Amino acid sequence: MRQGRNPSYLPPNDVNITICGDGANPDSGYSFIVGGDDNRVTRIMRGTQVLAETHDRAALFPIYEDGQPAMYDWHRKWWSVRVRKSGTKLGVYLDNNLVLEAEDLDPLSVGRVGIWTIRNDIVTPRIKVYYEQENALRSPMPDDIPLPTSVEVASPELRLSSSTHPSLQENFENGPGVFRTRDGDQGADLAIVPGGSDGSTCLRLSNPAAGGSFAFGLRRQQFDAADLSRLSFDYRISPEAKVNLYVNSGGERYQITFTGPDRAAPGCIRLGSIADVKTDNHWHRAEFDLLGHLKALMPDKQSFVCTDLWFGVVGNPDYLMAGFGGNRVNTTWYMDNFMIGRPGGTDLKLEIVPLATGVKGYSMAVSHDPHEEPPARVTTEDRSVTLQLADEGTSYVHVRPLLADDQWGPRVTYRACVDHQPPTIVSVAPQPGATLADGIIRVAMDDPGGSGVDLEALQVRFNDKPLSLADGALTWEPQLQTLHIDLGAAGVALEDSQSATLELDSFTDLAGNAAEPQQFSFSVDHAQDRRPPSAPTISIGDSYLVDDTFEHDMGRWAPAPGQRDVLLHLDDTTAAEGNQSLRIYNSKWGNPVNVRITDKPFDAGKHRIVSFFYKLDDRIRVDFGFLVNGQLKAVRFTDNDNPLPIIGRVPDVQTDGQWHYAEFDLYEMLKRADPEAQKYNVTTVSLADWGHAGNREGSHFWIDSFRIIPVVSSAEPVALTWGSTDASGVAGLSWTVTPNPAEVAPREVIADSSPTPITLADTWLQWVTAQVIDRAGNWSPMVRRPILADGNAPIAAISGPPVDSVTAVSQIALNLYDTGPSEIDPSSIVLQVGGQEYTVDNEGLHYDRQKRQLLWNCERVSPEPVVFDDGHEVQIALVRAADYAGNPVVSLPSWSWTMSYAADREGPVIRQVTSATHATMMSHTFENGLEGWANTGGASGAEVSLDSTTAASGNASVKLTGQRPGGTLAAIVYNGIFSAEQYPYLTFDYKIPDGVKLDVAVMMDGHWRWIVLTGQSQSNFGSFENVVADNTWQHATFNLGAALRRQKRQGPLTVTQIMVSNPRGGNAEGAVANFDNFFVGNAGNRSPIMRWAATDTTGIQAYSYVLDQNPFTMPEETSLGQATAKQFERPEPGLWYFHLRAQDGAGNWGPTTTYTLMHGRP
Repeated sequence: MRQGRNPSYLPPNDVNITICGDGANPDSGYSFIVGGDDNRVTRIMRGTQVLAETHDRAALFPIYEDGQPAMYDWHRKWWSVRVRKSGTKLGVYLDNNLVLEAEDLDPLSVGRVGIWTIRNDIVTPRIKVYYEQENALRSPMPDDIPLPTSVEVASPELRLSSSTHPSLQENFENGPGVFRTRDGDQGADLAIVPGGSDGSTCLRLSNPAAGGSFAFGLRRQQFDAADLSRLSFDYRISPEAKVNLYVNSGGERYQITFTGPDRAAPGCIRLGSIADVKTDNHWHRAEFDLLGHLKALMPDKQSFVCTDLWFGVVGNPDYLMAGFGGNRVNTTWYMDNFMIGRPGGTDLKLEIVPLATGVKGYSMAVSHDPHEEPPARVTTEDRSVTLQLADEGTSYVHVRPLLADDQWGPRVTYRACVDHQPPTIVSVAPQPGATLADGIIRVAMDDPGGSGVDLEALQVRFNDKPLSLADGALTWEPQLQTLHIDLGAAGVALEDSQSATLELDSFTDLAGNAAEPQQFSFSVDHAQDRRPPSAPTISIGDSYLVDDTFEHDMGRWAPAPGQRDVLLHLDDTTAAEGNQSLRIYNSKWGNPVNVRITDKPFDAGKHRIVSFFYKLDDRIRVDFGFLVNGQLKAVRFTDNDNPLPIIGRVPDVQTDGQWHYAEFDLYEMLKRADPEAQKYNVTTVSLADWGHAGNREGSHFWIDSFRIIPVVSSAEPVALTWGSTDASGVAGLSWTVTPNPAEVAPREVIADSSPTPITLADTWLQWVTAQVIDRAGNWSPMVRRPILADGNAPIAAISGPPVDSVTAVSQIALNLYDTGPSEIDPSSIVLQVGGQEYTVDNEGLHYDRQKRQLLWNCERVSPEPVVFDDGHEVQIALVRAADYAGNPVVSLPSWSWTMSYAADREGPVIRQVTSATHATMMSHTFENGLEGWANTGGASGAEVSLDSTTAASGNASVKLTGQRPGGTLAAIVYNGIFSAEQYPYLTFDYKIPDGVKLDVAVMMDGHWRWIVLTGQSQSNFGSFENVVADNTWQHATFNLGAALRRQKRQGPLTVTQIMVSNPRGGNAEGAVANFDNFFVGNAGNRSPIMRWAATDTTGIQAYSYVLDQNPFTMPEETSLGQATAKQFERPEPGLWYFHLRAQDGAGNWGPTTTYTLMHGRP
């Protein structure tokens, strides 16, 4: 734990020991790596060779992804790590347990001992080393050997720039210039030394310690690659130095491979590699077309603002960050003549910015010699000059300032390249005049002047059809300087035996040099076409809400708002289907990895099956989240502490780093969780770690072919919309509908145009498979899409009241059910009652899925209840209803009945009682049952029962009884959601014998907060005052809102659970605790104001009420009027009860409703 760092805890890993080493490089002897690879492995190595390893959890530290360990399991626990070498035997011990052994038949026998870690901190109170013999004469350690002395160079007194030949450049004659080290002691040491590539000074990069990032970068943090397009530098490097280039653009980090690992580092996108790198410790030139590579990845962009360009290492492949396999201590390489820029014309506009005061003038010289000295005389006093350069090649402008003391300042050189040569065509494949067989043309280009082809200006036409990089018809291969033209992707259909023409116009380079327009002709022969068409895109009836294949884009997947530390990339190195998948990368420890999948609203009854492929290991912790009807619910995937309501689980999840398929029925999960909901309106689908944010920095996983499968009607043929691309043209489609996903479509053309009607099978889950054939006879890859189909119509029938009956009822009922599997869609229902149409959006109309009944209740109609006059004939008609597949009810019932007040024998029920002055969220008196109290923790928890033998007030209390020795006596008090700001006070009566240990806990933001009552909780949250455990009734009060606000300075105080328990156990079997009058609410100090509402079939004609301190009072059957609000005199402090009942239009008095309120501060 480190104070001042966020997060203060780092996940445990890498408590490592090296023996028989050289004292500076961990890979120089035997390395014992405990909790390596982010606490996934414990390993014994000799150098870079693995002698033995284990993934057994007994050989690792606590798994932080599973939650922060208990205080004495980690924070206050001292770990013992011991390694032993005896002859050829090697062993490592964790907490005195032998966890791994190895044998080396040719063992090392001497060397130094070291302890080390990586991306972590170690505190060591005691280190012991046992050895056979100490060497009195010791060889020097590698980091004791000094590097050659650097040279002193004069700092520049001016800075040069150019608008005609813009660049960031450095020749290191005046110091490191635009470069500086980074990452503190993990970065590179920079020094100016002799022996540069042109005989002058250069920059030496040395590694001060083994591993690290070995990093250095530009001081200037921002430039546009559209202006500074080409990167180049001279280098002298040995095989031991492993470094790459990294640059940020558009919110992504890109990797340019130099001598480091070629695979993209975690959190990076591989942009390309520097060609023909030689690690022979001789000088060579490196060049990279930065603009071309960025344009190839993002062809629709014109500007590429780049930041933070640097050299070094990202990630820890094979422990390179510890110096394994390269970058050992004092590893050195050299750089000279660094430049990011582009050539220009022969007119150079040069801007001079003096860095010293009182500069009198400047001496300037222009030549091809990089070291020429300007004459010792002032040639200009201007700070902005235009100079003439040679017609072609590289020129050097040398400038010296005459300082205020008449001394000449050091020479500063600006390198400028001239490009007067237009770009050229190197080759065209197939050759012009040849047969264009597969619809692919490759045009290799070159720009001898070095500016690079201007891809933005280039105009390409094929048979007079314009093609562009942005529409996918053209792709640029920057490493080969080749334009790849895919006529099929361009939508060009080549006619057999046709003559075809490719034209290139505005063929210029970035310096503005234009080549002559180019034109190439080809013949077309379908008989030579062997390239299949693209796999067809298909849509069946109502298209999938989500059908993300990640072949071209990420769909609507994106980091959730505010989630800057989760990165999403299209990855072409692995896929379950097709060529690409989506890679989700966590760049920061403690990040919730919250990814939005879609924010397109849908009803889960219509779009119900979620299917996808995934590839992850056993440390990823994420679940699916669905914002349904305004509430966030979770489907368990790999997380283990999600505080959200869990409605289901992804079945049979495999965490082995291989591709697997999964699907789940979202609708069935939601229906089980909330069967009364009329709709399951999903507004956001996401993937995140909602509980303990345990995903490590660098953790990542892949998703592919993510779909949400809809329900469609098979009663009539549905439209199959399809499309494909092929240069010879698509001849037709073959398709089949089958319950077997492995079945393939026959190789015969069934449809030659889109859309085409298809008949679905009489099967719930079925698969549509399809493939297309081009006009050359080549069949495409097969595509498969699952679909849910239902062709059966729902049925509706009258339930009550009976036709033509004379009665007084509030509820009208119809039997409404689906004869197929898709079920009734409540949002499709329209019911007409008394001439007014209702949908389930009105509270008066409700579809009961379990009873398969449509219910209309006059008392629940919004905004006001409906009251029919005595003797009124009520007309009813079902206007519309359908199932989720869209199949309608064919026979729609209609009937009438007559209202009779004389038939009403029941009194009205109070529907709502509220108080703005004395808000109450919960009041459990246990007079009518357990009020939701229930066991938690199984046999360790409490047996929960109603106790009529004792009560603080009234006739009953809740009794908790221990079920086994050492139990927690745990019970859930409340499950739901409330604001502790709105309802801050928690009060209750308790009767607890001496020795019974029990505390109260509330859950907020996924974490329990413990309030000490009589238990043993280690709590810094709070405790009840003046607690007495003497088996008599006592009272307890706690200001919950204030305590929660002390822990959470900003944001809502949302409580989702209340529990009583002793988390450490220790209660005896048969231990008993009683609770009564459990209250959560706010205390009022003003005169109480009560508001209420009641409904009845025949309406409300009177209310009777009373406010007292007796919880059992029943108001008299005397009218106090029809008012629905009352302000009372200010009462004495304490708990008060507002009792209320109502009389309906037929004269019946209803039951009493009681509202508990607290007056005065408790």
